[in-house]
Amino acid sequence: MEWKPIRRSGVPEVRDVDEGSDRALLAFPLSDVPPREWAAHLEDQFRGEPYQYTVQSRYVLVWSQRDQDSFTAWGSNVDRDAKAADEYYRSLLADREREREARAEAERQHQEKLNEARGWAQGLEPPKDNQTEPD
Repeated sequence: MEWKPIRRSGVPEVRDVDEGSDRALLAFPLSDVPPREWAAHLEDQFRGEPYQYTVQSRYVLVWSQRDQDSFTAWGSNVDRDAKAADEYYRSLLADREREREARAEAERQHQEKLNEARGWAQGLEPPKDNQTEPD
């Protein structure tokens, strides 16, 4: 399976502002809808921290301080962390491919042994006609 890395594909949308905390909800667009494992890896990196990601469809959402420097920093953070999620997902794909290859090899060996046993069975002499004489 060819993996096409997922990257931030544009500037964030400001979806909301929380006046109490002076934070803005930024939605960073992604180049594609990420697989579930990619999104979970990105979200789990910072679970429980005051800053966290949420992945929704083609967007990474984050609450940021409402100032230019914070917005710029989050752009860099999303870029860095999306790259880390890509590396994780690429390694996951490689692991799955190795597992698939190992299963295929085990199945090939099983079929080889099965065919060998069938060949031995076919090589046996058929039973001789065991008719008994009538009494």
